[in-house]
Amino acid sequence: MKLFESALAPKLEAYIAYRQTLGYTDKNLRSLLLPFDQYLKGKKADCYSLEPSFFLELRAKLKAKPHTVNGIVSALRGFFRFLVRQGGYEENPLQDIPPYTEGAYIPFVFSPEDTEQLLKAIEKKLRKTEQYFLKDLAVYLATPALYPQISSTHYRHL
Repeated sequence: MKLFESALAPKLEAYIAYRQTLGYTDKNLRSLLLPFDQYLKGKKADCYSLEPSFFLELRAKLKAKPHTVNGIVSALRGFFRFLVRQGGYEENPLQDIPPYTEGAYIPFVFSPEDTEQLLKAIEKKLRKTEQYFLKDLAVYLATPALYPQISSTHYRHL
């Protein structure tokens, strides 16, 4: 376990102890707060120099993936909410700092031709027996809700 070394080390330890009384473990929290502690130590900053610009600079200097940087900023936001509740700060300096955009999932979009092909394949698979017909037809009819670019012309074949 690595100890905090900056001027805010006692407050960081108090925050972790507080979180432990709530039932949380400090395993991940400590590792998320350590970069902030090291940055504070390197800058020789005290609690009076912690303005939003300080945190924007810290965020920019962190060499990590956006998900990790967002985790660090989120942990710091929680730490400063703790300090505000304790009366150490009037407002949280991280409250207006937005998270980095993380790797967004970009869905695969079918072309109109691919979609028509998909509908034709589903239509061929429609079972005509009483037991399965309504379920298969529901899947066939729900497909345009999932793929709105489907033209309505295909449904004229039914």
